[in-house]
Amino acid sequence: MENKMITLNASPLPVKTWRYLKINQSTIPVPEKISGGIKGYVKNSSANIEIFDTAREKALSIFDAKKAEGSLGENFYRWFFDQTPEAKTFTVKADSVSEEPVHVKFSLEKDDCTALFVIHAGKNSSSRFIFETDSLPESSNICAVYLLCLIEENAELEIVQAQFMGKKASYIFDHAAVQAENSKLKIIRGNFGAAKSWLGIRTNLNGDNAEVKEQLAYMTDGEQYLDINDIACHHGKTSISSFNTQGVMLGKSWKNYKGTIDFIRGCAGSEGTEMEDVLLLSDAAVNKTTPTILCDGEDVAGNHGATLGKIDENLLFYMETRGISEEKAKQMVADGKLCKIVSLIPSQEIAEKALDCIDSAF
Repeated sequence: MENKMITLNASPLPVKTWRYLKINQSTIPVPEKISGGIKGYVKNSSANIEIFDTAREKALSIFDAKKAEGSLGENFYRWFFDQTPEAKTFTVKADSVSEEPVHVKFSLEKDDCTALFVIHAGKNSSSRFIFETDSLPESSNICAVYLLCLIEENAELEIVQAQFMGKKASYIFDHAAVQAENSKLKIIRGNFGAAKSWLGIRTNLNGDNAEVKEQLAYMTDGEQYLDINDIACHHGKTSISSFNTQGVMLGKSWKNYKGTIDFIRGCAGSEGTEMEDVLLLSDAAVNKTTPTILCDGEDVAGNHGATLGKIDENLLFYMETRGISEEKAKQMVADGKLCKIVSLIPSQEIAEKALDCIDSAF
């Protein structure tokens, strides 16, 4: 029997704006039921990080009364957990430092699949994780991943997310984090494949002096579709959030970026910054950007902005006079723009793979 497809209203803005802008939410077509699993491996060379395959309820019990829900919303949340009874849990021991990143690599083959990951970073710990996703070039299936992080006091956690799926596949990655006092979360994302992608981050800065710093590099080409929804909720005093998004758009691709900094009452002294910089290399590409700041607190600082532009014609002319073709000039500018973030990936193999994806568009 053919698996029935349903449509989820997901990735909502925390506060709605004008309906005609068509940015309040997105729709995600998914199978009603998924039975497939992700094929892949976990490389962990650290004795300070334990890995368990556990029932979903047990894995989520570490959050206790602290609600952990990503930015793709309740409809996606309910659908996902209806598909996913188990979780892979990573427990980082307290007072430990893990220099080598845990590398989680999974590939989409013939089946739709979901995967739930839970990271519990113990007090005073430091750890790094890489989540790499690819697929067979001809795959037209769906990969949905949910990552939940509990970051205890004074813990530092770095998450790298790299996506290189085939141009017919669909990719969904939602990320929720709960941060305690003096915790630091660093997120580096590279999104280069899949016909349609939905990316989400929601971090709750519950403790005083908690900090999140996120950087995203993406490239869209052809008729690729990309929806991004990043949310930072400031609860603790003097907490800090920073979102930096760099993108290059070609072809008839379509992208919607939603970034929200939410200052909750009582988070005095907190600061949030969000910035997106988009380079359009096609007149047919469609870009939508919605930077939002919500404020119910006093003595806070919120900064947001977005820039959208093309390559300067004078720069193109100059490069052509030096024997560089227009396409090569565009490639060089795109490389320079995205390489600042790609170079932060703590894996030379993955960074080179990302640069190859960028160059292949030209």
